[in-house]
Amino acid sequence: MAQYVTAPVEGIETPVAREGDRYRPEDDPLQRVPVAQGDARVMFYYCDQIGTPLMMTA
Repeated sequence: MAQYVTAPVEGIETPVAREGDRYRPEDDPLQRVPVAQGDARVMFYYCDQIGTPLMMTA
């Protein structure tokens, strides 16, 4: 099991298509390379066979 620790996730603004607009990949929010917003860490939980956490590592 793993837990991702970071700041709250912010949504992406929905683009509004108007008549006459052309698709431009550079304006597509899903085509952009994400920028790090802060210090994020992944914590790994090592559990026994019934799911009881035994150890946690970063």
